[in-house]
Amino acid sequence: LFAEGVTVGTEVYEMDGFYVFDLDGNVVDTWHLQDFHMPAEGPVATLFRDYSHANAIWLDEDGNALLSFRHLSSIMSVVADPGSPDFGLVNWVLGGDPLDARLPADMSLTAVADLSPSFVRQHNPQILPDGRLSLFDNRLDISESSRIVILDIMPEYGVAVIEEAYTLPDHCNFQGAAI
Repeated sequence: LFAEGVTVGTEVYEMDGFYVFDLDGNVVDTWHLQDFHMPAEGPVATLFRDYSHANAIWLDEDGNALLSFRHLSSIMSVVADPGSPDFGLVNWVLGGDPLDARLPADMSLTAVADLSPSFVRQHNPQILPDGRLSLFDNRLDISESSRIVILDIMPEYGVAVIEEAYTLPDHCNFQGAAI
């Protein structure tokens, strides 16, 4: 992962991307969030102009990268195999905060039973052996306990369902992992 300055109007924002390396450590390809999405002109609420704040990348067996954008409360799947003609193609985007739709989502987020159909400022998304998505849901407000969330993602149907959530005894604001 890397961050780079991107100018929008008169503002410079930090936006993210990732490098792909070969076995010798040479950069063989690069992906930039700005090629998929740009902030709107005008004031944007960010921390130190850190617009997206990518905090995790995870590769699946099919050569796709799962990216976690903390400040956008979004997860994205991108074709990351540099040998693929589809390198850089965004497979899907899942937004976790219904009040923040800056990054256009491809799936609606729902939840079973009495679980909250949201995740906010997440970390560590990864695909579990059963195909579901696991992530650490930090939550926004310090009065809210963080939680581990397990989702069934169905991009072909345009939906993701939070099926399980394990609430922690405290709020973890800046990091976290879930398996």
